[in-house]
Amino acid sequence: MESTEYYPNLEVGHIFSRSWEVFKANMGLVFGVLAVQILVTMISAIIPIIGPLLIGGPLGAGVYFVLVRLVRDEEVVVRDMFDGFKEFGRTLGVYWLYSIVVMVGMILFVVPGLILAIGLMPAMYLVLDSNYGVGDTLQESWEMTKGHKWSLFVLSLAIMGIIILGVLAFLVGAIFAIAFAYVVMAAAYDELSQAQPVE
Repeated sequence: MESTEYYPNLEVGHIFSRSWEVFKANMGLVFGVLAVQILVTMISAIIPIIGPLLIGGPLGAGVYFVLVRLVRDEEVVVRDMFDGFKEFGRTLGVYWLYSIVVMVGMILFVVPGLILAIGLMPAMYLVLDSNYGVGDTLQESWEMTKGHKWSLFVLSLAIMGIIILGVLAFLVGAIFAIAFAYVVMAAAYDELSQAQPVE
């Protein structure tokens, strides 16, 4: 992989500022995509456990990549959130493997679990942003976050703070805070991807 001189700016102020501009300009689309995701997930629960397990990866990857494309100022529509199903095997595999690795880390020790969760954070974005196989997607995600895990941890704390404030502002505030948090994480991934272009 070719190196670049770009260094990700993961400072909370920069990511929040960048995300807010995207969020303001695309609020309807962001809420629409997240509302459809919730609806489809609820419908899939008709088949307990199996339904959500089968659609969680493809649907999640599609939603995340729609948000990344918004951050990149690319043209997207709500139906693009289903693109993860075009790569069903890869998105499902990454979703399951990521979940298992993080879950095992949390069960054994909380701190390693948090490190794994942060270190592999790009995986569900990267799977549709590259042609890597399942294992390579997680490996590349880990490489992308090398030297940036602390910054991502601080950013995660800031996101939690925003969500808590949203919850304190009752339902409407919580909905806005969670939607904004999705855009923030997409912006963080885009910063990482610029420094380490994917295949």
